[in-house]
Parts: sequence; structure tokens; C-alpha cells
Amino acid sequence: MTDAGGSLAGLRELYDRELAAWLAAEDARAAAGRRNRWLVLAGGLGLAAAVLAYAWRSTGNNIPVLAAVLLGAATLLIVRVMAHRPPDAARRRMLEVLARFLGFTYARDGAAFPLAPFAILGLAGCNDKQLEDRLTGRAEGLAFDLAAGVLAERPAGAPASARPRVRLDGIVMRFTDPTPSARFRLLPHIASRTAAGTGDDTFDTVFTLEADNLATAQRRLDPATRRAMLRIAGLIEGATVSIGFDRGEVLLAFATHRRFDIGPPRPPLTQFQRFESLANQITIVFEIASLLRTAARGA
Repeated sequence: MTDAGGSLAGLRELYDRELAAWLAAEDARAAAGRRNRWLVLAGGLGLAAAVLAYAWRSTGNNIPVLAAVLLGAATLLIVRVMAHRPPDAARRRMLEVLARFLGFTYARDGAAFPLAPFAILGLAGCNDKQLEDRLTGRAEGLAFDLAAGVLAERPAGAPASARPRVRLDGIVMRFTDPTPSARFRLLPHIASRTAAGTGDDTFDTVFTLEADNLATAQRRLDPATRRAMLRIAGLIEGATVSIGFDRGEVLLAFATHRRFDIGPPRPPLTQFQRFESLANQITIVFEIASLLRTAARGA
């Protein structure tokens, strides 16, 4: 957290000051909700059983049976409604607190995240986007913008019942390019894909280079930049990443189901480790910015 302008001690102080009481209240509400659900469940099903017992003793009258069934169904429905809580409330509250701490701007809804710059990665045409957790700010002096979610494409004229084609399930990011130059993209390597490489076997087994001006792109992908791209590719465990260089920006699309996770949403939420884990996940922006800066220096 030192790159973010704070230490672990500062993070703990932040948690105690802005989150501990709120999370404790959420846990208390959840406990009260569980207790109330059990009371409603026991009372409703008990009453339904009593009505059913009365119907069993009665003859030629199906109305009590129907009433018992409806009462039981209504009880289960009420319990289910009572159990509904926004699953992301705690995670989003933590993100808001962390964003302020790091000097970022956080928006729960990522609908306004611009996709046009991601044309080089084939994502600009995604007309069915479900993005959230948008973060904007500066890291290592580089402006960035990111959002998480699903990007899909629904063909024009397709019926409403048609399933859109998912293009990305993960995280999209934009960074200012410290050394803007060529326009090209790096896609996850596929053995069957025929494309020119960089001559670096390690790099070429991870990425496939595609560029209109191959020579310019290869010059830009000097050893320092290749090392940085390989490091970026390994930042999120199990993820694949596509990287585009275009008009002074570096565009990244991570395909991953792991995004800003605080663990199971069930109580207790008052665990500092959840907050600490989320903070470590967010610091990926500092890691990427630092790698881009290092590559620009040719280190």
C-alpha cells in the first residue's frame, strides 16, 4: 500500500474509523433477519399445519386444505423475500472507502464507461454491457479508468429472445501510454493462429502480435516492454489478457471471474482480512502503471 500513499497501519486505521461500525451493524441486521425469518417460518408453517389438521378431521370440505397449502406457500415466499439483501452492499461500501483513501473516484454503475477506445481489441461494438465498479484516477502519474463486468454483442435485428454473444467477462482498463507510438494489439496466444512474432520465444508463446505496421510494433516491443507485458499477463491468477496500444493509450481486457472479491457474502463481515484483500486487489492499477513506467525507461 505504500505506492497508494498509505501503509498497512493506515489501512487498519481506515477500517476501524470508517467501516468497522457499519459492518458490525450489517452483521447485527443479518442476525436479526435470520431470527425473524425463523419465527415467521415456524409460525406460518405451524398455522398451516393446524389448518391442515382441521381439514383432515373435516369431511367434504376442501377449502381448509386449499387454505393450508396457500398459507404454507405464502410463508415460504415471505421468508424468501425477507432473506433478500443486496449481496454487494458490503463490497461496494469497502470500494467507496478505499477509493477515497487512494484518491480515486468510484462509481457503482459502469454504464458510462467508454468502449470506443477498445475498438482495437474488438470490444467497441458490444451493445449489451453490464459493467459496474468503475474506478478512475491516477497511478504512478498515469491516468487510468477501469470497470468490471460482462460485455456482449447482440446482432442488429436479432429477436429479443436471442442470447447475446459474450465477448468479455472480466475487467477492462485504460491507461495513459508513457511512450505513445505504434498502434497494435497483443492477443492471448493460440497455437493455430498464424501471425508474426517478436523473435522472443517466451513472449511469443504468451501473446500473438497483430499490427498494420509490424516493424514499428516490433520496435516498440523492446525487451523492457516485453518483460512488462509478461508481468501484466500474470497479475491476475487464471486470467487471460488482451492488450492494445492505440492513440497514446494502453487498453487492457482481462478475462477473469475474479474481480474485486471480498469472499463469501455471509456474516461475519467484520473481518479486516476482507478489506485488506480488496485493497490488495485494487493495487493492480499501481502495479500496471509501475510496469508501464519501467518499460518506458527501458529498464
